[in-house]
Amino acid sequence: MSEAMNWLNSNGGGGDSISVGSIAFAEVGDTIVGTVEGQPRLVTTQYGDRLVVELEATSGTAKVDGNDVAAGDIVTVWVKPGAMARAIGSAVKDAGAAGLEPGGKLAIKHSALGEKKPGRNPAKLFEAKYEPPQKMTSVDDLFD
Repeated sequence: MSEAMNWLNSNGGGGDSISVGSIAFAEVGDTIVGTVEGQPRLVTTQYGDRLVVELEATSGTAKVDGNDVAAGDIVTVWVKPGAMARAIGSAVKDAGAAGLEPGGKLAIKHSALGEKKPGRNPAKLFEAKYEPPQKMTSVDDLFD
């Protein structure tokens, strides 16, 4: 199992591409759909470990620095422990994949807000879908 998938599993409670910025899921219903670019990687921040996934956007309504994302933009998704990690981890498992892989298709949706607790904002809840990259069939397999 990959380091990224281990992190997703443990926290359910990138590439060389130039990114246009980090996705913000500001509103319920915001989405991003894209192709995983490069190998997702773990980054330690002042807020703790994050999984960084870069996507080549194909569609979506989530914004980067208040701007719409265009098809073909490379965007960064910072996955922190909790609802987003749980949703992506479940999507990977449901797809029968071992982890997020370059070329895989990932869709993330800010689906709802959790219960509001005193002095805190309600947690953002997410849904995700994942399709592993299509494996190329070798010529030898075609003629067996």
